[in-house]
Amino acid sequence: ERVVLSHHHFDHGGGLRRFMEVNAEAPVYLKRNEAGMCYFRLFGIVSRYIGLDLGLLQEQAERLVVVDEFTEIAPGVFIITEIGRPYPLPKGNRYLFVKGEQGYELDRFEHELVLVVQEDDGLAVFTGCSHRGILNMVDTVAKRFAGQPIKAVFGGFHLIGLPLFNSMAGSRKEVAAIGRKMLTYPVEKVYTGHCTGAKAYWVLKEAMGEHLEYLPTGRSVEV
Repeated sequence: ERVVLSHHHFDHGGGLRRFMEVNAEAPVYLKRNEAGMCYFRLFGIVSRYIGLDLGLLQEQAERLVVVDEFTEIAPGVFIITEIGRPYPLPKGNRYLFVKGEQGYELDRFEHELVLVVQEDDGLAVFTGCSHRGILNMVDTVAKRFAGQPIKAVFGGFHLIGLPLFNSMAGSRKEVAAIGRKMLTYPVEKVYTGHCTGAKAYWVLKEAMGEHLEYLPTGRSVEV
């Protein structure tokens, strides 16, 4: 058994303490975060820490495996740490910052990684929230595993604006363009979830058709 954290946000590591209580052996893989602590900031008024439990990371340091390069963590299971950026980062990142020695700055999400499972009939790709951009991540995988079909991509597009208002980060034209561009890659199906946002999901669905499905909590998928 292994755990892989996609990035350093609490909503992707909130269950880690409980997992470690019931499983005393599984290693936890994550990328190094050198930029600083992660925060949500709104209009310079609201500032909330949204990073991982630092106390837990210190307590369980011997369980952590920091990965800073392309690594095979199990037969056919790979972590990609260097993600290209031919496309813009999602506009849903606009309220996400890191706090370092120089104060707050927008998070560039260099602490995010991609997980790839390689099987005989293709790849399954797990991108988490895709703060680095879903297209950037798929493009990176397609180049690393050139010529291999991608059976499925699991991850958000991070196109939600402010969750409280169910807003969409970006225009309909911009969001639809992301969906159409995705179809130029050898991707059979994309399963997406919460951080895509309801409004963006339906714009993407119109552009991608049967290639896109919503993945709610509790659903099982065979690929």
